[in-house]
Amino acid sequence: MLGCPPQVPIQTSAALYLSGMLRKKDVAVTIGGTKAARALLEIADIDQIYTGKIQDIDAVINAMADKTFDADVSLVLVHNEAGGVAYAATIQALTSGTVVAVVFGGGETLARMNELKETGCPAIFAQGSHNPLPPLKRKIDEVISWDA
Repeated sequence: MLGCPPQVPIQTSAALYLSGMLRKKDVAVTIGGTKAARALLEIADIDQIYTGKIQDIDAVINAMADKTFDADVSLVLVHNEAGGVAYAATIQALTSGTVVAVVFGGGETLARMNELKETGCPAIFAQGSHNPLPPLKRKIDEVISWDA
């Protein structure tokens, strides 16, 4: 899940990397994102080699609310904004699966960590907003290695 318009390049590269790695493991991937986030992914992966199915984030949430779609694992990318935390909390309330927030960015990371603790949503945190290596990639690799 990719929320508010991507403010930093790391969100797009992290989403492409995460999706690509999951698809290599034969995991069916659905990406929900805002219009801007979807456009960046569609342009970066015109043949959908890494991304697969990309949908409007509200359509994914509505399908979860209607019980016509669910996911075993949902990863919500959160860049230092409360909106990403709200998406994570919403998905957690709607899904029967696991929700993991992937929080990245600068100074507001601690505030997001506290907000996510209140929701009970597991989260991984990495500082940085432009270079996804090494901390964010390493943490994503750890999440991908979890047995779902």
